[in-house]
Amino acid sequence: MVTTVVAAGAAVVFARARERRGHRGTGTCPDPDPYLTPLTLWALAPSLITLVTVQWLHLFLDRYLLFTVPAWILLAAIGIEWLTTRLAPRPAVARGVTLTLIAVLCASVPSGRSDIARNTPREPDYHAVATAVLADQRPGDGIAYTHRRKARRALDHELREGPRPRDVFLHETPQRRGDYEAGECPDPGRCAVGHQRI
Repeated sequence: MVTTVVAAGAAVVFARARERRGHRGTGTCPDPDPYLTPLTLWALAPSLITLVTVQWLHLFLDRYLLFTVPAWILLAAIGIEWLTTRLAPRPAVARGVTLTLIAVLCASVPSGRSDIARNTPREPDYHAVATAVLADQRPGDGIAYTHRRKARRALDHELREGPRPRDVFLHETPQRRGDYEAGECPDPGRCAVGHQRI
């Protein structure tokens, strides 16, 4: 992803420089590349919008911006096409640039599953929590969640296989409510009766 972003950024710079040279060289106003502006907006606008609104919407996460990857790739292709056209008369330099790009690409590829599956920074590691709960659970254990809806949904997913502690304060499932949030027990003291450990 980092390589794609860097290459796409270079593509934008190269393409804009090409447009400026076209303006100066001909003395006329040539038609701008019909793909460059929409691709640049597609690639950059969502990232900038989510960055500016991160305090309120919390959407500045890589998984929410995956739909911009095709735009970055196409911008990178524009930059590569421009670069190869410029370097065509100098094959030795073209080969060196190509090998450098390949090396950078290979270096940025995740080396193992742990790199691909690692948790997003600043997000709780629900998998580690679920592993600890399963390793230490005893028959009759219960589990309780705060009012943050994400914790219940995330751990429901992580604990989906095998026996798991009973959700003590679950009064109505999200499926039954037709909502993302579960209905909480109206009388927590009564719902917690019978559980030695929560």
